[in-house]
Amino acid sequence: MKKCIVLLLVLFAIAACKKGEVNTVEVQTDAVKAASLTDSLTLEDYDTIKDIAKKADWLREKGDRVKRKILEAAVLRDHKLKSNIIRLDETYTISWKKLKGTIGSYGYDKYLIVEHRGKKIDTLKMVDRFIPNNKAESQYRFSTTLIRTLAKVDGKNDDKAEFKFSFALIEDETKKSQQTAVVIQVNGNPYYDYSTDPKKVGEVPTLTMPL
Repeated sequence: MKKCIVLLLVLFAIAACKKGEVNTVEVQTDAVKAASLTDSLTLEDYDTIKDIAKKADWLREKGDRVKRKILEAAVLRDHKLKSNIIRLDETYTISWKKLKGTIGSYGYDKYLIVEHRGKKIDTLKMVDRFIPNNKAESQYRFSTTLIRTLAKVDGKNDDKAEFKFSFALIEDETKKSQQTAVVIQVNGNPYYDYSTDPKKVGEVPTLTMPL
């Protein structure tokens, strides 16, 4: 009788092990499938789109699946300030620790905006889309990809790294006129510019860089 009980226990143990092996294979397969859908795209299709709203829509749908190195190189290239700063207005300073709490885990489903009164920046917050609903909303919007890349490259992912947001008077690339824009600087490194095409004082800026 005892031998029969022992034999039954052994059979149950073998069956349980086999069941566990099957489950493990299923989990591993799912993980591989998920990984294959992550960081698998380039920006080739994005670069062919001319309309800004359609560019923003493409990023909202596919931007978070673009290869990380490609995204980081693109945002640094496109946002690096290429003009001379004539004057900086009052600066809004925030630590990386606090800023990453604001942007959370969002990707291209939300943007960081600069809320301001005149040229005084009051705060930073997240909004759902790159394109504002109306002219009363802040036009100065930055992707979380840009912010995280600056934190990595210039801030070394240090919680104490300082992000400085400022309104600035800058020379345009032709050096024939001066315009107002919002610039970002991290730990005293080079400035990165607005997600907009700056216009002359008093004009609403045109959104140009959802990336």
